[in-house]
Amino acid sequence: MSSNLLFGGIQVGVAKGLSQNPALQSLLIAANTAGATGGKMISPQNIAIVTSVSAALNGKDGELLGKTIKYSVLYGLDVRYFDICWSRNDTLVTKNLNKI
Repeated sequence: MSSNLLFGGIQVGVAKGLSQNPALQSLLIAANTAGATGGKMISPQNIAIVTSVSAALNGKDGELLGKTIKYSVLYGLDVRYFDICWSRNDTLVTKNLNKI
């Protein structure tokens, strides 16, 4: 979350530079935010904090990372799927609006 706060303005600027379409800008910002969230799941810093706080997980950093990577990959595939669906839908909507 902190990276989204830190780089949110940059993400908005890049989205506006890449597209004039507000819906596509929102898609780009949402995809960046989702990517940052997914990266937090496998962040070595976060895993080290969890394993140092919990006595049951002490010294099991690699095992925890291995289990977390599976969910991170699934999360990434889900995000990508929804991004593709949204961008295709937005393209169809934009084309139809341009015909009016």
